[in-house]
Amino acid sequence: MTGRPVRVAVIDSGVSLPHPHIGTIAAGVTIRPDGSTAPDYFDRLGHGTAVAAAIQERAPRAELLAVKVFDWELSASVKTLVSAIAWAASRHV
Repeated sequence: MTGRPVRVAVIDSGVSLPHPHIGTIAAGVTIRPDGSTAPDYFDRLGHGTAVAAAIQERAPRAELLAVKVFDWELSASVKTLVSAIAWAASRHV
């Protein structure tokens, strides 16, 4: 172990930064269905925010990266999910 905090990508509906149970998010992105990216990862569904809060509660030193793949429903294509995993892996998650 290096003593560095673990990096965790929350591949979900994004994260709502103003939420009281959310601390710092190291980076974030939206992966669109065509594989392109956008900097806005605001959570409109609440699921990603809940997942991020649960991770931060159990692992407060974890460095979180928000990868939004769900927007108005909890559904995404395989291409979108693969792009999200590739984005996270390129950031050493």
